Amino acid sequence: MGFSCLVADQLLFDTGADANTLLFNMHRFDVKLDGIDKIVLSHGNGDHAGGIEIVRNLRKVDVFVPKSFSNHSKARLMNKELGSMSYGRG
Repeated sequence: MGFSCLVADQLLFDTGADANTLLFNMHRFDVKLDGIDKIVLSHGNGDHAGGIEIVRNLRKVDVFVPKSFSNHSKARLMNKELGSMSYGRG
């Protein structure tokens, strides 16, 4: 299980528990991956941020995380294997 929702076809709010499930659901509902340019993560728990690897399937995206993210969650997001991302404040 996990949570993710698409806002106005360009903003992905949370990424669910894993990228494979997220991609399956996006393809099933004909979501255009090239239209997503922002990801907002509400918190670092796996059921909301576990699918962050989806950035490998997107163009350059801005990823916004709250200041309350743990150091462990921030380190995971900055892992170079996730690709090129920029981070917002919030």
